[in-house]
Amino acid sequence: VSFFRWICSLPSNKITDYFLSIPDENTRLSEAIRGVLSLGVYNVNESLNYILDWLKEPDTMLVRFEDLIGSQGQGSREGQVQTLQAICQHLGFEKSSQEIEETAKRVFDRSSTTFREGQIGTWKRYFKPQHHQLINKLLDARAEQLGYTRYLPNSTPASPYGVLGLTLPGAGIFLLDLALDELG
Repeated sequence: VSFFRWICSLPSNKITDYFLSIPDENTRLSEAIRGVLSLGVYNVNESLNYILDWLKEPDTMLVRFEDLIGSQGQGSREGQVQTLQAICQHLGFEKSSQEIEETAKRVFDRSSTTFREGQIGTWKRYFKPQHHQLINKLLDARAEQLGYTRYLPNSTPASPYGVLGLTLPGAGIFLLDLALDELG
């Protein structure tokens, strides 16, 4: 949901123009899930493959949106602080508890260019049965490696998105909406 909404907010380009040419939001979401290989937009399974490949790198740390968003996003403040401490430790930053707490207060940032709603589970309002079927068709049990389960009827589906990877220099740093200058 966040991906196709972000794409549609960009200045005119081939990908944005393609998604904006689709007349309704449900079809746009289906296309984002399915991917548009001719435009370099990977389907959710291919995207998952890239994330799982990153996890094979020894300097990689998995950080989930749900662990980072904190209580303002319906997560846990304690979990958020623990996640920030783990990120700092992983990157070799020595930060005090007070510095971590101050950073935690700034993670939920409505002014960020990629901020959409900042709430865990809002994707459920957008997913229709066809989107769940498409996700289940494309994803397999590997999503569970990232702490996400597949949608099963009569259960509360976990988000198939919300994953970001952190790697140390040499493997590159990929970080969404968390300013490293806040930590380091």
